[in-house]
Amino acid sequence: MQNIGGSNMSQYNTELTIGNLRVMIYDARYLMTFNANAGMHSHFYYELFYVIDGDAEILCDSGKYFVTRSDLYIFPPSFQHFRVAKEDDVLKCQQVPIRFTYERLNHGEDVYALFDGVFHTKSDILIFRHSTGLRMIFEELLSETRLHARLEKVKMHALITTLVLDVIRFSYPSLEGKPRELDDTVCSRNFIIEDFFSIHYMDSVKIEDLAGRLNLSAKQTGRVLMEMYGMTFRKKLTVTRVQVAKSLLRYSKAPVAEVAESVGYQTLNGFIEAFRCEEGISPAQFRKDCYSELPNEPNLVVY
Repeated sequence: MQNIGGSNMSQYNTELTIGNLRVMIYDARYLMTFNANAGMHSHFYYELFYVIDGDAEILCDSGKYFVTRSDLYIFPPSFQHFRVAKEDDVLKCQQVPIRFTYERLNHGEDVYALFDGVFHTKSDILIFRHSTGLRMIFEELLSETRLHARLEKVKMHALITTLVLDVIRFSYPSLEGKPRELDDTVCSRNFIIEDFFSIHYMDSVKIEDLAGRLNLSAKQTGRVLMEMYGMTFRKKLTVTRVQVAKSLLRYSKAPVAEVAESVGYQTLNGFIEAFRCEEGISPAQFRKDCYSELPNEPNLVVY
């Protein structure tokens, strides 16, 4: 399979939180070389691939599967498999990998049950055929890793959050409901709210902006937020910003001031105050504690 990047491509590790779901992303070298004829192997994490172009065969205990452009497929942990590109297509099969695990938190809307419902009982390869609706997300991931644009990691965090939500929606079509009739669709509201904050947490947004997405008044939106999250719009925005900031502090070497700007704070002092209010410690202390607690990195093999 083709090396569609090079040694200057991004290595991206992070975690994201949606409701009571935490997803950990491991060693996501989006554009690294794949060994087209790797031997049978497995991983401790889930391994997701999106086929940008070309064709390949997937061989595993349950049989042989053919994947092609715009297919998305996922290997569960400890699942023995290997990929084989057709001989005349070795240099044309381009795929984007994301490796992840996930866990349940003790607070937040129950998004974990939906996400876990997609993967938990699956002991075989999971294939989403013709996932053209997800293509833009993966193309933007490739663009970010090629360009190394300013706030690259923040943009990629937002893209992966959107990807998680879209995978859930794809697996539970009934959650879409009637998008303009949301009053009786709590799940639809939850996804719209999570999607809004995951994309706009770095912006100067107001409750009226979210209200427009929900087709509600600002007052009604405030009540919905209190019912679903037990917090105001400003509090939800702060919590989201701090969660993203924690990921950046843990997995990047960006200065605290840059992290503050990345998550939407105009002043460093404002960020430090908000972070300390949520976590009880300063951003610098949080990063120091993370470095002291980090285990040795797993010996990951990129196929």
